[in-house]
Amino acid sequence: MAAARQERRVHRRYDLACPITILNGSASPLESRSENISDGGLYLTLRAADLADDPLPPKLAIKLMVPRSTPNSFMYEDVSAEVTIVRQSPCDDGRRAGLALRFVRPVVLDLE
Repeated sequence: MAAARQERRVHRRYDLACPITILNGSASPLESRSENISDGGLYLTLRAADLADDPLPPKLAIKLMVPRSTPNSFMYEDVSAEVTIVRQSPCDDGRRAGLALRFVRPVVLDLE
């Protein structure tokens, strides 16, 4: 019988769609949304064509908008961070590619 896989992540992951802008040096910024996010990093998908036209460097600057709400309001908090690419892989449909990104310094997102 196979042993159960132990979770190796340090930070709890949340299924949260945060708007993200990837600042890619001199190339045009890329827009996406996170599929999940933690204080240590995030996962998102992009159009595969965006990556084919201009491959991403291993370290990137991003801006993300973290949703915040109170009983009377809803807003986005702007967060800027530097990330490294942990993994890049095509999605099943072939039209999109997934990117796993790690924050260079953990970001306290207060998502609890």
